[in-house]
Amino acid sequence: MSEWLTTGEIKNPIKFCDDVILIQLGDNLVTKISRSSFEKIEHLSGRFYEHRCADTGSCYVRFAHSQKGGKKAKQSQLHRLITDAPKNKVVDHLNHDTLDNTNQNLRVCEPYVNSQNLKGPNAKNKTGVRGVYHYKGKYAARVQLKRKRIFLGYFDRLEDAKRAVEEEREKWGMERRSS
Repeated sequence: MSEWLTTGEIKNPIKFCDDVILIQLGDNLVTKISRSSFEKIEHLSGRFYEHRCADTGSCYVRFAHSQKGGKKAKQSQLHRLITDAPKNKVVDHLNHDTLDNTNQNLRVCEPYVNSQNLKGPNAKNKTGVRGVYHYKGKYAARVQLKRKRIFLGYFDRLEDAKRAVEEEREKWGMERRSS
């Protein structure tokens, strides 16, 4: 493997590996991008850094660009720079590793498609199962498909409600990540 080097106007140490490029961030964090994506960022002048999302706690990689005329530095998210995502779309990290910015881990999609790829239940969910919640002493089950909620019924047992959600997700080709 090669040594860490600095290249061009990018201030972070970079390591060229087989099919990926590693970019060192602060606090011993490293992000990776596909070699084919490097041409989209190599001309930039500035520094990559981590940004923790207050809502999710996820760590995203941002880039601080130098601005001419002493203006405040512009900030961009690395995954949006790589994918050229339009403003009305989001970039989904398929494996949930927000430091993995390789081409095979990123997809540009509608926000509702991205929400199908959630890791687990909402933080406020008391059942521990995504799509299942308490309602009047029972477990209510539902899924959401293209901004529409599909109610699946009330169940006496959590396992039954969970199974209903999993079967419905499988039926519609959604990822099977109910818990």
